Amino acid sequence: MAVNLDRDKTGSVKYRNAASYLVLLESTLPSEKELAEYDIKLSVVCQGEWVAKEEFVKVEAWFDCCEECEQRDRAEKFDRVVMVKELLFDINKNCETVAYSRDS
Repeated sequence: MAVNLDRDKTGSVKYRNAASYLVLLESTLPSEKELAEYDIKLSVVCQGEWVAKEEFVKVEAWFDCCEECEQRDRAEKFDRVVMVKELLFDINKNCETVAYSRDS
């Protein structure tokens, strides 16, 4: 698995990539078309090069349908999709600008 995470053959794994892969471990793999559509949706909400957390979470992603969880009657609402997106944002954000770069 580590060999697949080291695309550039540097002998190391980028922790942000590894953490993002683990967060999305149960999600379906996106097709090229889905990735392109997601990139377009991100570019619409992008402020220059950066996307704010509030906007990032609102963007529809390919994994939304498979990360949803069933809500039981009288149970506290658990919005797994939003939590997954917030976690992905926090893993990949630029700590100085507190924003996510589409190029990361």
